[in-house]
Amino acid sequence: MRSRDASKSDLLVAVTAMDEVNIIACMLAKKNGIPHTIARIRDPKFLSEPVDYIKENFDIDLVLSPELITAREISRLVMTPSAINVEDFAKGRVRLLEMKLSPRSPFAHKELKDITLPPSVLIALILRDHHMIIPHGSDRLLPLDNVYFLGNPKSLAEISSHGHAKYQRRTKKALIIGAGRTGQALAPMLEKQGISVKVIDNNEDHCQQMVERLKKGMVLCGDGTDMDMLT
Repeated sequence: MRSRDASKSDLLVAVTAMDEVNIIACMLAKKNGIPHTIARIRDPKFLSEPVDYIKENFDIDLVLSPELITAREISRLVMTPSAINVEDFAKGRVRLLEMKLSPRSPFAHKELKDITLPPSVLIALILRDHHMIIPHGSDRLLPLDNVYFLGNPKSLAEISSHGHAKYQRRTKKALIIGAGRTGQALAPMLEKQGISVKVIDNNEDHCQQMVERLKKGMVLCGDGTDMDMLT
């Protein structure tokens, strides 16, 4: 039975366990005058479609996929090996990067006013001994400080690559155990970034799906906890 007040709602959030139910709920919501819709969608066959296609054909304004969100977060951290944490804003145009300062960093023991940063990068926050410091020009960066850099991803990558943090080794190879929804989303992301990817899963259907998603990566069907296989 349809509620008389349903059409007066400003937002519909469809997060049932079934993608199809969430999609239909959003379509019906738009037809009944609800202006904004959010749906949880987990099946890769839906997520492989462009975002504009989903919005136009399914009347969904925002798609949430826990597995896709997880894969993107892992990808960001992998591609920024010196980072403790990475957060993106403004559709990826602005990034907040948390790094632990290495004793060997050229920034160590320098006052902020004497540090030359790449264009469009700011030091937004310093965390030292569990105390938060809003930085000023006379503040110094000390080894093992957690430093928060704010700027565009390209400039922040320059900071990471020049060894300003504790860890600076670029990831070249990745082994993913599990070819479920998160693994299927993550592996192609890493491959597009030039990382050599190997995937292990004991489900033949998952392995076949992964083979279709990767261009150069290796997919092994077996137990990822088997030490002989890992060797």
